[in-house]
Amino acid sequence: MDINQVLKDASKEIGLANSQADLQNLKVSYLGKKGKITELLKSLKDLSLEEKKTVGAQINSLRDSVDSLIKGKLLEIRKMK
Repeated sequence: MDINQVLKDASKEIGLANSQADLQNLKVSYLGKKGKITELLKSLKDLSLEEKKTVGAQINSLRDSVDSLIKGKLLEIRKMK
């Protein structure tokens, strides 16, 4: 799974979300226990120590970005109500 592709997919799906329930489902899908980002983190075990540092930082940045996108869209939806 490509980190950049996950971010693109998340951005697109979050942008299309129309309700708090949609956003909650996306949050689970990306950040949950069996989410896409969690799966990326689990894949770190197969990498060398140096790769783990680099890729781990990228995945953490991805997680923060997706979380920020979800929070931003949630505020937008709440303002529309």
